[in-house]
Amino acid sequence: MPDTPPPTPAHTNGRHAPPRATRLARDAGDAPPSRISDAWWWVIKMVVVTVVLAGGAWIGVALGPLPRQEGGVSGDDGAPGAAVAYDVAAQLVRRGARGDSVLTSGARVRPGDPFSLAWRASQPAFVYVLDVDARGEGDLLFPHPLLDWKNPLPAGTQVLLPGTRAGAEGAWSASARSGRERIVVVASPHAVPALDALVRGLHPAYDAPLRYAHVDPRTLATVRDVRPLAGAEPGVHGTWARDVTLDNAGR
Repeated sequence: MPDTPPPTPAHTNGRHAPPRATRLARDAGDAPPSRISDAWWWVIKMVVVTVVLAGGAWIGVALGPLPRQEGGVSGDDGAPGAAVAYDVAAQLVRRGARGDSVLTSGARVRPGDPFSLAWRASQPAFVYVLDVDARGEGDLLFPHPLLDWKNPLPAGTQVLLPGTRAGAEGAWSASARSGRERIVVVASPHAVPALDALVRGLHPAYDAPLRYAHVDPRTLATVRDVRPLAGAEPGVHGTWARDVTLDNAGR
């Protein structure tokens, strides 16, 4: 676990495969993995979640200051924006009524456990969050057309993803499947074409339940040089990819 203090909670229509159990906690509830709440049930649940947040039941953790930039100015992927070094601070956070805690690789989770990504960078960044199972199949959890936060995320602002939908705060939930659950975070000063194409393929209705774009192994293979998420990192160049592998106990 990094020395830098961790983050503060703030703010598919899959054409290739049906949605997996990992989804916004507000849509999941205690329903079986194959079922998704209708719009009215979602509204009722979000009112409850919003009241809990407003009442301060979730205490949360705070990202420390961004590391001081010491790096050079040359990029590593030749893409526009890659020549500018930027600093990143990020943590995967388990949400809970008794307070939030940082999730690191090897952490044990249970189906339905809510979690978020706390993020801040010194430059605007396109951020993508993927949930990958032991078979190498994945879902693109962020960005999503129905979420209020959009890419690129602003510089110098602490963001808690997934953030809000129509102003109501939410969180993702751990899958109902047992085994390894890998959360991969990709960031870049420019859009990542292979992942952005998945987002453009989603055309959900405004009040539809959240369903995520399926990410197949071929697309996942384009995400290279993935390292363990380490909290605060200065002088990042080009595309940055980190992960946290969770031990899911299953049902």
